[in-house]
Amino acid sequence: MRFLPHSLFLVLATAPGLVRAQAVLLPADSIGCATAFSGHVKTADKPVAGASVGVRGTNVMVVTNELGFFVLPPTVRGQPTISVSAMGYAPLALTLTACGPVTLDIKVLPDTKFKKHGRNKGFLMPPKRSK
Repeated sequence: MRFLPHSLFLVLATAPGLVRAQAVLLPADSIGCATAFSGHVKTADKPVAGASVGVRGTNVMVVTNELGFFVLPPTVRGQPTISVSAMGYAPLALTLTACGPVTLDIKVLPDTKFKKHGRNKGFLMPPKRSK
């Protein structure tokens, strides 16, 4: 028998004599999260600093630190849907269904160029203007 952590089995009687069990994932606040939702935004194993992480349906918005980590305020409860965006990267949305930290791998948009050398290494390069 396989046990699912942080889940509840809901037993449904569908017809006389027929019973069905279904695993239901509980919202994070109902399973007693001791900490706030948190995570790491990266691309190709490199952190994405300065990415915006917002909670849909609220005014909550945080920015990842230089290592790509973020922590949502403890007022965010239930199963929030977060949206992640950063210049030069494809946006990403995800519904958080567990307490543990989440790792979000965002993809670089096509034709995005980053400076490879010099003082501004790693910064986005402006698109070339056509003459």
